[in-house]
Amino acid sequence: MYREQIARLFERSAFYRRKLAAAGFDSPAAVGGLERLDSLPFTEKDELRASQAESPPLGSHAAVDIAEVARIYSTSGTSGTPLYIPLTRNDVEDWRAIGRDTYSKNGLKAGDSVVTTFGAGPFVAGASLAAFEAIGCTHIPIGVGNTEKLLAALRHLKPKCLGATPSYALHVAEKLGGAKSSLERVIVGGEPGGGEDGFRKKLQDALGVRVYEIMGIGDVAASLWGECPEQAGMHFSGGDSIHVELVDPDFAKILQGVKAESFDDGKVSFLEGLGKKRFFTCDQARQILATFSFDDDRVKAAVLLYPQLVDQENFFMVLKVFTFDSSRKSVRAKLNLK
Repeated sequence: MYREQIARLFERSAFYRRKLAAAGFDSPAAVGGLERLDSLPFTEKDELRASQAESPPLGSHAAVDIAEVARIYSTSGTSGTPLYIPLTRNDVEDWRAIGRDTYSKNGLKAGDSVVTTFGAGPFVAGASLAAFEAIGCTHIPIGVGNTEKLLAALRHLKPKCLGATPSYALHVAEKLGGAKSSLERVIVGGEPGGGEDGFRKKLQDALGVRVYEIMGIGDVAASLWGECPEQAGMHFSGGDSIHVELVDPDFAKILQGVKAESFDDGKVSFLEGLGKKRFFTCDQARQILATFSFDDDRVKAAVLLYPQLVDQENFFMVLKVFTFDSSRKSVRAKLNLK
């Protein structure tokens, strides 16, 4: 499948032909298989935005014409111009299958009733809605912001499961005010917080439910990881469609390099020198920031590292390193985070 995809990019994507040729790959055969994946160049979102701006509407990176597209989502545009994400009919079916696997990992099964509050668009969360029918659930789509209708559905239809963002699920709990509902589980995603122990306990206690987190990547699939009943981390659902690698060949050396700098400004310069091809987990970023002496420099480093975090939904771990709440607020403001 991978070799077929590379061949298709050479055939139909001017963007990737140029990018791969510039990296020394002039043919699909030169790219090779997955064993050579680490030799390929990274593609950054700013490149895709530029591609769509130069070759509207989908960009020269897209390997399909718009007439071949079944559905188009977009990113929020929080960190720049919104990026359109086209899906073919095969893509839609793949996302549906991945979503079915993700949402069923926590024990959700055919016959269970689910009320959801995700919008159909423009964001990719809407693609998750089809996963519930694929599981065989009785699906009650309420949509975004219809709190009174959601409360009415809880009273009259008595669903066992709620699908929502963590913050909206907490809002629903506050609206219920401790009143008993039919809910037994809440599946949260779309923003950080659901896997954070303190928040999870607060929501579980408020609703008398079990809370499970799911996570996706808008450019790849709407729901790629999901928690099981153990609530001890998320399981990958991409199957054979998506290949995942953690780029972490020498983090110990990097951490030692940061520690070797005597002053915080030297630590920041060291991180800048790594460039944009080095990715980190939030736990690794936390370890790096813990070596800093002052919050002001930690803020600079956190903002620098954020675009290169592979699990941004866990950014709360990084924020815990800061001494002052004002520093945490400063980081969120600089990154346009809620």
